[in-house]
Amino acid sequence: MTTQASAQEEWLAINQSVLATALDLVRIQLARHADRVAGSPTNGSRQETAAAAQTASEKLRNLRENLSHSKSTIEILAAVFGLSTFELGTLLLCAGVELDAAFAGACAAA
Repeated sequence: MTTQASAQEEWLAINQSVLATALDLVRIQLARHADRVAGSPTNGSRQETAAAAQTASEKLRNLRENLSHSKSTIEILAAVFGLSTFELGTLLLCAGVELDAAFAGACAAA
């Protein structure tokens, strides 16, 4: 396998992880909103979702650092269309429903 092919496979794997982690962050935000809508969540529940969000954010930051010489597809998409953070989150929410069957339930709960 050539170095170029290996680099491309590595980028594809990291890019896939960036997408999965970004979707995890949106799912966590949906869960936090669902907790607020359902009533006052327990302090432990709030701490768990906050910790999960922090962990996912750190993972996403580390993955992006691994793509130091290029950008993930999400970042390219946001740059090309000039998407704000809110708009990108909305796009990820829509994509999440199509890519992960559990996302629809999270949306319904929120």
